[in-house]
Amino acid sequence: MRAAYTAWIISCAMAVPLWACGSKTRVEVNALGDAAVPYSPGNQGCGQCPSNTVCLLGSCSQQCQRDSECPVGKRCLVTDQGNGCVDSQRASCNGACLASGTVCDQNECRTPCGRCAPDQVCRGSACYGIDPQHDQPGGLGGSGGMGGTSGMGGYGGSGAMGLVGGSGGMGGSGGAGGVVDPCVPAPPDPCGSCVCSMCPEQVRPCASDSACVAIKDCVARTACVPDCPQPGTCPNDCYQPGTCQGVIDSGGGLSGAAFGRYKAIASCARSECPVCNNGQTDGGGPPTAAYWRFEEGTGTAVADSSGNGYDASVVNGAPWVSGPVGMALSFDGFSQYVLVTAGGILDTESDRTVEAWVSWSSALTGQQAIYCEGSSASDVIGLYLRDGQPVFAFLYGSPSVQELVDANALPAGGWHHVAATLGSGNGASLYVDGALVAGNAAMSAPLVSAVETDIGRSPYNGGGLYFSGSIDEVRVLTNARNASDIQMDYQNGLQGLPY
Repeated sequence: MRAAYTAWIISCAMAVPLWACGSKTRVEVNALGDAAVPYSPGNQGCGQCPSNTVCLLGSCSQQCQRDSECPVGKRCLVTDQGNGCVDSQRASCNGACLASGTVCDQNECRTPCGRCAPDQVCRGSACYGIDPQHDQPGGLGGSGGMGGTSGMGGYGGSGAMGLVGGSGGMGGSGGAGGVVDPCVPAPPDPCGSCVCSMCPEQVRPCASDSACVAIKDCVARTACVPDCPQPGTCPNDCYQPGTCQGVIDSGGGLSGAAFGRYKAIASCARSECPVCNNGQTDGGGPPTAAYWRFEEGTGTAVADSSGNGYDASVVNGAPWVSGPVGMALSFDGFSQYVLVTAGGILDTESDRTVEAWVSWSSALTGQQAIYCEGSSASDVIGLYLRDGQPVFAFLYGSPSVQELVDANALPAGGWHHVAATLGSGNGASLYVDGALVAGNAAMSAPLVSAVETDIGRSPYNGGGLYFSGSIDEVRVLTNARNASDIQMDYQNGLQGLPY
């Protein structure tokens, strides 16, 4: 029988008194004296773990890359020692975790945001799973509401039927050993509050069905229409390759139980919650105004996946390249850009969000436009890089310009998520890779209308400030997403998922 015990390996001559030894290394050994793993407070008592396992929190755990690889009741914990399947009881903590590289959140050791597994999402500072069979507090949603980024407008309108999705998920963290209610909406989310109150019998079956939850998350990310009378024919229909067709098919297709459960929520919300029909979710405004995913991969046409008709054109042969989410476009910094529309989209809206993934080439310095709405006199609203530093700027009437600037430049060559928001009464915020880098509560909406909207250059004075590098997943919204929403958008991109 191989019983584990602890030994002290003394790194000095045996003739030297023990108190004179200056260097000691503690290791775990088994009964036969074989060294097993280097000792650390997080791996006491493992002994020598079998292959395909890792020593975590005092016992050998099955190695994993995602929750779905773990047995039911266990989730994948990513640590500095390796990734292993753990259950809530073994991963409990009281303010601090023994496993290096983890955080103690809600009295459980969890993976910190930025290292989430593919089927986990960032909530606060820690990762939670989307499948309640593996991670019940995570799978049922967390403390956020059910509104998400999309409201419930008509087919092809600006408010596609997003419903129970978005930044918060559908539930509460719950108590130890208790039954988690999948409907604990956040107070700022009136649509989610209404759905929880009026449609609980529709919400709960979806919350316990991982395929339905996946469809719900996809609808929230893409702001698509999930119940088109003739699937595949409605503007921004969920059942198409650019939105959620693959997720729906994985859950059993249009006639499957998972999609049926989600449609039941949508139907109930449409009839019982007028606040959802008015798009009053995720900050109180309409959802996506325009969204260019750059998934075409060839030609000069760029589709607006919001369904609002802001289709664009590639100018001067900008080449298609691989991006963080499928395909992207590369720009030479001299003449290539994407022409979106004559006129503005966000324009003088009081609330707005602009976000994109960018990979900057340091070959050119100075100001380079990522997304810009311009007038004949100046840029009205723009998201830029200035010598690699992200900048968010507004024109308040020539020559008054206010801007937010990140103090740090983006590293050249890698992909980074850049986002900026403006909210009535809250001012402007600038985010890089999901983290807030600058803010100004005094900033408010521009006073000048735009005459052209471009991606990769500024339309001002005939065009300039060309971008040198690659751009992907450009989205603009006529509301201000909050910090949790921006973090979720960043995490989705890290996993190769759209917003």
